Amino acid sequence: MLAVGDVVGHDLRAAGEMGQIRSMLRTLAYDRGEPPAALLTRLDRALTGLSTGTLATALLARLDRDPDTGAATVRWSNAGHPPPVLLHADERSELLDGPDAHGLMLGVRDSVHRGEQSVRWRPGTRCCCSPTGWWRAASCRWSTGCCGCASSRGGTRGPARRSCATCSSAR
Repeated sequence: MLAVGDVVGHDLRAAGEMGQIRSMLRTLAYDRGEPPAALLTRLDRALTGLSTGTLATALLARLDRDPDTGAATVRWSNAGHPPPVLLHADERSELLDGPDAHGLMLGVRDSVHRGEQSVRWRPGTRCCCSPTGWWRAASCRWSTGCCGCASSRGGTRGPARRSCATCSSAR
């Protein structure tokens, strides 16, 4: 399970709230083997039901690997977080942006439909996920993705792939 998120705010209170959300999510993920969308729905229900007043974005993904081929399927659900970017072994990049790619932030209301998407992830593919604040940097834009390593028109090749410090490998 991979979780990336950001709480609204830039102070000590926001840091404490992020720690609480992280603990809640870990507990919910351990308790049941649910898909990402169901986990985000339960987390949202807990946040609003406990009246925390916390607003946050989150991207939750699960990697299921085929032991025979090494290929994997990644399923993810998004609650208002920037979409991930896949960096393929052949250096193509792909912004994972679709009909259910964003979703409503956590903590707004408890009856939100959380969509789920999936993509085939082959050996050597990397996933670039970023905290929301990083996307607000002047050099990063929604149309290009993190580090400029993807574009909405089909991706790029070359050095951008190597410059992404938050890329994680599926090897």
